[in-house]
Amino acid sequence: MAIKILFLILFIFVFGAPQAQGKGITLTLKKLPFRPNTTTQMSALASTSSHPLSARKSFFGVFYVELLVGTPPVKLNLVSAHCTDCFPVSSVQFDPNRSMTFQFMPFDHPIDLEYAANQVTIGTFGLDTLTTVTTSSTADQPTQIQGVAFGCCVINRIDLPGDAVHPNEISGILGLGIDHPSSFLFQLSSMTLKRFSYCIPYRVGAVSSLRFGEDAQLTGSDIQTTPLLESSSDFYYINMTGISLNGSRLPTDPRMFKAWGNSGVVVDTGTEYSLFASEVYTLIHQAMKSYFTENYSMKPLNKTRSGLELCYSMVDVLRTKKRRGLKFVAPEVIFHLDRADLKLNEATTFRADEDLQEFCMMIIRSAEIFGASSILGAFQQYNNRFLIDVPESKFSFTAEMC
Repeated sequence: MAIKILFLILFIFVFGAPQAQGKGITLTLKKLPFRPNTTTQMSALASTSSHPLSARKSFFGVFYVELLVGTPPVKLNLVSAHCTDCFPVSSVQFDPNRSMTFQFMPFDHPIDLEYAANQVTIGTFGLDTLTTVTTSSTADQPTQIQGVAFGCCVINRIDLPGDAVHPNEISGILGLGIDHPSSFLFQLSSMTLKRFSYCIPYRVGAVSSLRFGEDAQLTGSDIQTTPLLESSSDFYYINMTGISLNGSRLPTDPRMFKAWGNSGVVVDTGTEYSLFASEVYTLIHQAMKSYFTENYSMKPLNKTRSGLELCYSMVDVLRTKKRRGLKFVAPEVIFHLDRADLKLNEATTFRADEDLQEFCMMIIRSAEIFGASSILGAFQQYNNRFLIDVPESKFSFTAEMC
């Protein structure tokens, strides 16, 4: 998948024409809190109408929506009940034998997928009816989608977030790849029009939306647009030309932001933070550290509990804010794109972790994952609505309080 919006479903693909009308699809997103030192992926699924779906963000910084599957409908969990190697999920497992409308694909469609870090899922495809879960704020009735093909996986070796205290709620992934034939975007292209928009909420429990087709629109006077770059992979790439911190441009070279194959920066909501190649990250780290030293005489922690590289003591941050009457201490950071600027404030640059008592920069050094040296992650995308338009090759955005 390209933008890796993963929202509560396991490898959903749609074959043929679903039983629904219209060219607009809207899914509702909610947010559960972040915890460090975890694999923070997001999962997603979709309806074939504009009726909103109930959705939440998972415990480990994951966004997801809920669907019902089968007849009678069961809250969506596409890890089949007969799996031999299951990952733990807090919701009820889907048992195809108990659905009156479930059928295996009439021809051979095995699943054998491998992700980063040797994570694997193996199984087969089945067909069943999905039902949207509407929010309490809407009078719309749930919408049924018949004949949806999805993955019934029996062997799952996937690192999804969760522990004994906070169980995993994520059941899988919706592919939104830029040109893959099994992508949700392409399988429902008559309704998605190969375009979608999303707004990631900052506040835990906040409700936002993932919109497709005619529902995917940006409004306002401050809309910025940068081209989507051509690529041989399923990821969405944009061109980043530089970074500014506190009004000063860092001495970066645009070539530092290029991925393998000269593709640019990956846009990925499935990665919690933004990642940059070591030479770029070092410049950001040094400039940020100098800013805090020169303006507040604050020194970073020598060792962090979160595992993040640049953190300050929450005690020092709160004391500085109180003593100087400041609401924020972090400088403005700007990601300069081709023909656009994405401006970051303290809320989209640092996370204040009250449990760990750390104030940490949510930009990290790249480990060259997915073959990309630079990734625009979810944390830096909070409270903006982004529009990805594949036919027009555009990545647009504007501020929105999700």
